[in-house]
Amino acid sequence: MNARQLLRVMVTVGMLVTASHVAFGEERTIQAMAPWQGSGEVFVVAPEKLMILVSVTGIMYLQGQQGAFDGVVMQCPAVQTLDIKVKRAEASGHCTLTDAADDVVYSAWTCTGVQGACEGEFTLTGGTGKFAGITGGGKLRVRAALTETAASLSNGGVVNGAAALALWPELKYTIPAR
Repeated sequence: MNARQLLRVMVTVGMLVTASHVAFGEERTIQAMAPWQGSGEVFVVAPEKLMILVSVTGIMYLQGQQGAFDGVVMQCPAVQTLDIKVKRAEASGHCTLTDAADDVVYSAWTCTGVQGACEGEFTLTGGTGKFAGITGGGKLRVRAALTETAASLSNGGVVNGAAALALWPELKYTIPAR
C-alpha cells in the first residue's frame, strides 16, 4: 500500500467514525456546569415583590468527560420573581447552546428556591445541524449573585455584571440516528 492509498484509507475511516456519531444516533448522560455572567432589569411588581428580566451568557463544561456539549456557548434570557419578605424565588427561561460549528441546541428551564439558589428542570426542546431532533433533560441547580443584588434594589433598577453558576448533575440526551 503506497502513501496515497494509506491516506485515502485514513480519511475514509475518519469520515466513517465521525458519521457514525450521527448515523447511529447518540444517547448519553452527562454531568455539566456553566459559570454565567449576566445583566438585567429589576421591576417592583407588588409590595416586597420584584420581577427581574435577565440575560445571561456562559460556557458549559462537562465534568470528567468530553462530548458534544463540552465548550458550548450558552445564551439564556430569563424571568425571575423574587418575594423579598419570605426570600423565595422562582425563575424560568430558555437557553441556546451553540457549538463551534454553529449547531444549536434549544432548551427551556424552570426552577424554584430561596433567594440566591434554586433547583428545577432543564428540558432540551430541539436543535439544528448535528443536534437536529435532540431530546432529553434533567435536574438543574442554579446559584446566582444576581438575586442578592436585585433584592437590594427595592425601588427597581439595572443590574450589570452579576454572576451565577448552573449545575446539571445528570443531564440525559438523545440525538436520533439519521
